[in-house]
Amino acid sequence: MKPFTLAYLVPLYAYMNMIIGNIILVYGYQIFDFWWYRLLIAGTVIPVYYILVLTIRYYDAKDREEKAKDRLLKNYQSQYDEE
Repeated sequence: MKPFTLAYLVPLYAYMNMIIGNIILVYGYQIFDFWWYRLLIAGTVIPVYYILVLTIRYYDAKDREEKAKDRLLKNYQSQYDEE
């Protein structure tokens, strides 16, 4: 079961909101104007989402490559087992 990749945006936004909000509050800034805060969150979520999608594609390709190697090896072994 693989989720739709856009489904990662909502939890990613929530986690980034929590992390960035805590960092800002630790440094003593107060969040009183939400437009710059939401732009900061969106500006962080978009590159993190892109990196996440690329990472998922990389590991899916690696998994397919391993499965193809296993099939090729089984096919090669079956040729010698028949003889």
